[in-house]
Amino acid sequence: MINLRVVLTISKKEFIGRIKNISLFILIFILAVLSFAISYFGTSPSGLTGFHGVNVTIASLMSLSIYLIPLIAFILSYDSITGEEEDGTMPLLLSSSASRSEIYLGKLIGLIIVISIAIFVGYGISGITILSRGNVGNIISYFTFVFASILLGVSFLSIGLLVSSFTRSRTSSITISVFLWFFYVFIYDLLLIGILVATKGQAMFINNTVIGGSMLLNPTDVYRLFTISFIHGLKGYYGLTSILTGRFVLDHFLLIVTYIMWIFLPMFMGVFIFHKKRY
Repeated sequence: MINLRVVLTISKKEFIGRIKNISLFILIFILAVLSFAISYFGTSPSGLTGFHGVNVTIASLMSLSIYLIPLIAFILSYDSITGEEEDGTMPLLLSSSASRSEIYLGKLIGLIIVISIAIFVGYGISGITILSRGNVGNIISYFTFVFASILLGVSFLSIGLLVSSFTRSRTSSITISVFLWFFYVFIYDLLLIGILVATKGQAMFINNTVIGGSMLLNPTDVYRLFTISFIHGLKGYYGLTSILTGRFVLDHFLLIVTYIMWIFLPMFMGVFIFHKKRY
């Protein structure tokens, strides 16, 4: 039975420890500056500056989210468990009344709070601009985007904590985390495009359903599809995505279930591995 008080105590400890990380503040600052620049100057190549619609802003900020939010999540989580092991504090923590499941869950909740605050602060300036417009539809769209961005961060926190649970040092954990960040953000979609180009889209096994299903295996693509699906009018800014993927991958229920899997499956795997570790 999970003791909620113990979980919250560990969450508080994790939150306080992570919020002191100077790298986190640097990344939040970069996120805030870039989000403002994208919001205000995103249409400058066409000779326009300033705010020109919530969909234009969100479409631009989505690309920023895909690059920075997984990176922030990995920086927060890569040494959450291995750091305790290297510092020699994990045996002390395990000797307390907290179970391994409570420790793991507490750390994850603490990290989720940190990254949620980071995203709200980072996208705050753009949000204020949209809120000042007073359009209810715009406000709902922007908060949907922010919520989807938090889910993206949580999914990568879950992956990062999984990595930290099966590695034995900070070095190996950060190495694997950087590889996963690079793979999911850059390599995976390039592989899909490469397959399409190599086969000219004419191979028997290459069709919209296969491409769409493959995109569900990448949390950054799930984020992109989730946002496109739930925000009306955004699909036009991602024509290639909507063309290459069958309609089924834009189904709300499927995307919600997929996001839940990307959060909870790595978490359950991490808890299982953490229970098997010997100290």
